[in-house]
Amino acid sequence: MAETEGFSGKRAINPVSLRFQARNSQRCYKNLLQNCETRMKTRHLIQRNAIWYARLAIPQDVRHLLGNKREFIQTLKTHDLKLAQIQSKPLIAHWQGKIYAARQSAPNDFIWHTSPQPIQPSVTLKRTPFEQHAEAFIAFHYTHPKTIQDVRRAIQRFSKLSPVIELTKPEHVTQWVNSEKRSRSSVSKTKNILAKYWRFLQKKQIASLSLNPFSNIDLPTRLASRVEREAYTDDELLKILCALTEKEDYQLLNITMLAMYTGARISELCGLTTQNVIQNEGFACLNITQSKTKSGIRRIPIHPMIQTMIEKLVSDSTDGYLITEVNSRGNNHSRADTLGKRFGRVVRKVCDLPETKVFHSIRNTVATKLEAAGISENIAADILGHRKDTMTYGLYSGGTSVNQQHKAISTITYNFT
Repeated sequence: MAETEGFSGKRAINPVSLRFQARNSQRCYKNLLQNCETRMKTRHLIQRNAIWYARLAIPQDVRHLLGNKREFIQTLKTHDLKLAQIQSKPLIAHWQGKIYAARQSAPNDFIWHTSPQPIQPSVTLKRTPFEQHAEAFIAFHYTHPKTIQDVRRAIQRFSKLSPVIELTKPEHVTQWVNSEKRSRSSVSKTKNILAKYWRFLQKKQIASLSLNPFSNIDLPTRLASRVEREAYTDDELLKILCALTEKEDYQLLNITMLAMYTGARISELCGLTTQNVIQNEGFACLNITQSKTKSGIRRIPIHPMIQTMIEKLVSDSTDGYLITEVNSRGNNHSRADTLGKRFGRVVRKVCDLPETKVFHSIRNTVATKLEAAGISENIAADILGHRKDTMTYGLYSGGTSVNQQHKAISTITYNFT
């Protein structure tokens, strides 16, 4: 057969086809770049029902130390991708820190492989998360909401450094103490809670009976002492009352007046309902039924200066509380926390008073005034809800009479000039 011109045994390349392929390749390359950019933007992010979540896969070798979870995940509560990217970064860093801490706590001779059958050490060690028995410990020992929150926070704080009970050693406790920047009293309180938690674990045969890593640990001398609260002067209290009146913050104004003439704690006052205003032995009293201590459960005679105010608080209450309509999550501690922070802002920013002056300082003021009036310590302790340590009054006495307390509390006066 004669050879056809232009035919060489191979298909001829069409120039139009070449241009079409080039354009397709360029489009694919652009799409690839866009896909890569999108992946980078949504790295560690996932969208569910239009809401963005932060997520981080947990490596297999530390899953058993982190609750046997495959990943960390938490909602960012936003539809905005840019905002989600910003909010996810500290979460991812925190999770990566937990993974690093878990790996640091694992012994060198106990390495999990990605194969289905891990290489077992000569002795298989249990891996109990440090926080696993925290709620049982809290339920057994504590009832007051503020104390429960403090205990839970203390255990969570230490578990970030040492996440496994069986691997917790005194050197971990020393490392934690040396990294603390809080006051000496705060660190000491946390250490005592952890030591008590460890004894609970020992009784349950969860922790080693031969060692309590929180015992015999000295606190560094560099830790600052707690700032001691100081009593208010009459002029300072007048300044606060004027500021609250000017701001028309009647919730704070009322609870401040209650504290000035009862010496009660802010959490006790926030828990008072209209039903807690009672008559006892012929005197109107505030019946405090919720307190941080057993001694705090008491009846305080109402001072004549706040008698009318309390009657108005009872009649005006819309939710049953004496201090009504406090915007909080509902329990007494949350109500106290809300009002306490507001009070602190007024004292610092408006009245320009030092950090040694807080709401609790009003108790110092009342105690000072009772002492100055010559009131015996056992009567003052019954009014303020303090424990009496003496054998006679503390163990055998049934407490002072309402009449004695009423006479004592009526001595409280303020010289507002």
